[in-house]
Amino acid sequence: MWGSISTRLPSRATAAGFRLCQTTATKPECGARQPRQYGQPTAATHPHLIQDGELTPGLKRQEFAERRQKLIDSILQLCAVSGSPGARTTKNHAVVVLSATKTYMSDKIPYPFRQNSDFLYLTGFQETDSALVIHTGTDQHQPKSVMF
Repeated sequence: MWGSISTRLPSRATAAGFRLCQTTATKPECGARQPRQYGQPTAATHPHLIQDGELTPGLKRQEFAERRQKLIDSILQLCAVSGSPGARTTKNHAVVVLSATKTYMSDKIPYPFRQNSDFLYLTGFQETDSALVIHTGTDQHQPKSVMF
């Protein structure tokens, strides 16, 4: 019974499908830049909401950088007064803050997204499944922040 079912497509269908793949798969030109897609409004996409230099309405990039610097300063102060000798001599520190993930009520119905408060306070970033890593390295006065 099952032996009579054919899995071959008609030759016209495969040829048309092959042509379609050939014509739609094109490489972007070397000099052409694709516009970046962000998950939240930017000054370029929503100038009526956000001005240049702002990450969220009313808050500049510098504000978030200062918040991250204050966090590192408080960690360094805590290590300086700590009773453990290893904490006082340690110069390299890393802080990892994870964003919230999208949660679902049922199979395909998501809850309204609410960002992790600490992540939002330090970054102003509204994307799901992200991470902020702040590390001091050798220069404790200029910590580096990296987002994934």
